[in-house]
Amino acid sequence: MTPRAGSVETVNLMKISKQKDGSVDLFADAVLSPIGAFQLEGENPTFTYQGKKVSLTPKPALRGLRKGSDLLASIPEYVHNSQGYKPNAAAIAALKAARKPVTVHVVFGSWCPHCRQHVPLMLRVENEVKNPNIKFEYYGIDSPPDGWKDPEVKRLGVKGIPTAIVYVNGVQAGRIEGEAWNTPEVALSKVINGSTGKGK
Repeated sequence: MTPRAGSVETVNLMKISKQKDGSVDLFADAVLSPIGAFQLEGENPTFTYQGKKVSLTPKPALRGLRKGSDLLASIPEYVHNSQGYKPNAAAIAALKAARKPVTVHVVFGSWCPHCRQHVPLMLRVENEVKNPNIKFEYYGIDSPPDGWKDPEVKRLGVKGIPTAIVYVNGVQAGRIEGEAWNTPEVALSKVINGSTGKGK
């Protein structure tokens, strides 16, 4: 499907290569054959193929408390973006050396384009650090407007996603929001190493 053109094309199944990260690619000699246009019915693209109506329904949002492995198993794009990220070595070393008990609680939406770009970076950080003192957890919410009504979102006062709330010694020490997601390991190291664990 090409969203800008509103068109649908087919390709021979034998010309599709599944990648290790779960994504797919086409062989160089793959030929795309146009079959027509698609329309939106609500949020679902629909089109006609071989006289039958086809409707694509997006996966339901990942909701509730999740492990990083759940995200990687459910969203191939997370695997690809995680593997392509090169974290700051000094920040990773500082996180590996952390001795305080830390919980990193990431609020995200599997439907959210900003989360697809940035949450995989935190997944890479989690994989690199492997410090038993630092626990990573991910809390998925529904798409708007329902996601903002989630009791956990309200309790934490989350205004945008992704947001990571960092707890040191069981006390909220800081948050990772906005541009800090460009290098989450640097932001996380600053919160942990610059915190006394006495914040709100």
